[in-house]
Parts: sequence; structure tokens; C-alpha cells
Amino acid sequence: MTEKEKFKRMLKKYPSLRGFWKEIEGNFDTKGASVAVGLSPSELVILKCLSSIWGGASNGNDVDFTDIAALSIEDRKPLVEFLVNPFWP
Repeated sequence: MTEKEKFKRMLKKYPSLRGFWKEIEGNFDTKGASVAVGLSPSELVILKCLSSIWGGASNGNDVDFTDIAALSIEDRKPLVEFLVNPFWP
């Protein structure tokens, strides 16, 4: 499985965020997501995490680990799995 396939598999675990993924550009519409109606604060944290995994720290989506710790176990699990077995798409 390629690194990009691993990332897409991880993204599938967050269906509410898939619409913000711009595959052709290879990034997330984080500005659109930050003003989107209906996204919870937890979903915005997850989006920042996924964006950081894809684009690195240079994309301006720094992630605070205390925000990750506040996520539900279900939402946190794929992110923890990434930390245990990182990949770089």
C-alpha cells in the first residue's frame, strides 16, 4: 500500500471531512472548513491534524497535542495509530 493510499484510508475514517480534501491540489480547504457550518471543534482539530500529516508544519496548521487529547477515543485512534506507525504521503 502506498503512502497516499494509507492517507486516503485514514481520511475515510472521518467522512464529514472528506468534502474538504482537494485531491488534485493535494491539500485541504482548511479556510473553508474553519467557516463551515456544522463542523464541530473536534472535526476542525482532526482536519488540522490530517492537513499537517499531508503538508507538514509548513502549511500553517500547527496542532496542539492537548486538543488531540480532548478528542473522543474513536476520533483519536487513527491519529494515535499514525504516531505509532508514521508515514509521509
